[in-house]
Amino acid sequence: VVGQSDAMPRHNTYATSRWVVGEVVSDTIEIPLSDILPGSYRIAVGVYLPPNDRLPIGGDRNIDAANRRVILDDVINVR
Repeated sequence: VVGQSDAMPRHNTYATSRWVVGEVVSDTIEIPLSDILPGSYRIAVGVYLPPNDRLPIGGDRNIDAANRRVILDDVINVR
């Protein structure tokens, strides 16, 4: 992990415990890359249920089940 953001959606105001089944929650997360060494990186996403229980991940693509996260297809190139 070279960069990370741990926060509730909508600027820390909408905890996952308040979500409704089937609800789609959109949010923008910014992770500073200025101190990261040049290279190619992938983004992984996990969701927590307060206080610190990462939710299990289902599916069959790019799943890192051991760490309960989804690894996105996009590659970020830092120069």
